[in-house]
Amino acid sequence: MNVVCINCDQTQSETYSSKQLVDTKLHQITNVSKHQFFNAPFDVNMRIVQGMLSLGLGYSALEKFCMHMNLNIMSSKTFNSYKAKVLNGHLVASNQLLLDIRKDVREANGSRNDKDIVDIGVSYDGSWLTRGHTSNTE
Repeated sequence: MNVVCINCDQTQSETYSSKQLVDTKLHQITNVSKHQFFNAPFDVNMRIVQGMLSLGLGYSALEKFCMHMNLNIMSSKTFNSYKAKVLNGHLVASNQLLLDIRKDVREANGSRNDKDIVDIGVSYDGSWLTRGHTSNTE
C-alpha cells in the first residue's frame, strides 16, 4: 500500500496498525527530521511497557506474555528506552504537580512572592511499617 502526501507528493509505503506517539507541536515548531518522526514509539508498545511496569513486572514477564500470545517481542534495549521515556514523563508530571501545589499553598496563605517562606502545618503518620529499615525520625 502506498500513501501519497497531498502537500508534498511524497510517497510512503509503510503502513502501521498502531499510531506513533509524536509530539506534533514539536514537529511543527522545530525541524524534526523524517528519521526521528518515523522512529517515534508506537502507542501499543508504550502501553505494554507501562502495563508491565504498573504490575511490577519487567522484560522477562513481557517475553513470557508475548510468547503465550504468539506475538513478536520488542528487544530489551527498546523496552529499556521506553521505560526511560515513561520515567521521564512521570518526573515531568510530578514536578509540574508540585509547582502547582506550591503556588496554590502560597496563594492560600496570602503570599504572592515565590521567595517568601510560608509557615504551614504538616502532619504525618510515623507508625507505618518499616519492613526492616530503621526510621529517619528516631
